[in-house]
Amino acid sequence: PRAADAWMPADAGPPPSGCDRVPDGGFEGPDAGPDPGPLDPGAFPPARGPGGPATTFTDAQLLTQCGTMGPFGTTDELHHNTGFFLDGYLVRAWAHEHGAGGIAVLEMDDPCNPTLVANVLDAQIRETHATGYSTMNGRWIAVASLRGIEFWDVSDILAPRMVTDLVLPGVVYPDSYMRVVMSISWQAPYVYVGASDNGVFVVDATDPNAPSIVAQLSPEPLFRVGNVHAVGNLLVVMGSENARVALYDISLPDAPRPFPGGSFLVAS
Repeated sequence: PRAADAWMPADAGPPPSGCDRVPDGGFEGPDAGPDPGPLDPGAFPPARGPGGPATTFTDAQLLTQCGTMGPFGTTDELHHNTGFFLDGYLVRAWAHEHGAGGIAVLEMDDPCNPTLVANVLDAQIRETHATGYSTMNGRWIAVASLRGIEFWDVSDILAPRMVTDLVLPGVVYPDSYMRVVMSISWQAPYVYVGASDNGVFVVDATDPNAPSIVAQLSPEPLFRVGNVHAVGNLLVVMGSENARVALYDISLPDAPRPFPGGSFLVAS
């Protein structure tokens, strides 16, 4: 007679953990040598741009609008995204969720009258919630695109240049939350991409001119991925339109492993 459980499919076992790649005794990284102590701020080369605001305001002027940015082009719907200072300039990766934007560079020493000094347009760049940054083999940023992520060479901050539009499988617009890139965290050489229902992609960007996908992670329990943050050996994966957070060990960057008990809900 047939066994009672003969109808059941074979157990596929747990997903690959990467544990077989961990050497006995754990990881031993290279010796960084003695602690050099705090760095002297004056030892860094001066910024090329004028830096942050250098304007003095009266008490009566505080908390009131004194200026605007943009529009930066005919496709600019004033849907400006993240901003950060680089080499003394404010850099804005700007685009609506349906794409067609650019990289704007501004002087901000007079914040009421920001001066646009560079603005490179791109049809595929998309609303970018978090910009990746690396100084490995140059100076680079990574932003969201309609099909995946774009890598830009910003070695000359006044002439940003898009070098690669990496297509990520399953990433597609027009759904602004379901299957798009939501965030980017670049811990060189690896870029971690929060891609909503597509989970998390791990990209080897040792050469941003030829990046490659090395892993794709689907969190368990399954949830829509929003923010991702790589900090050392820890990857924090946060939900989009949900309160789930999951923690992963990225000692092996191309094989993230969940921390036991590292998936939880956050409540206010």
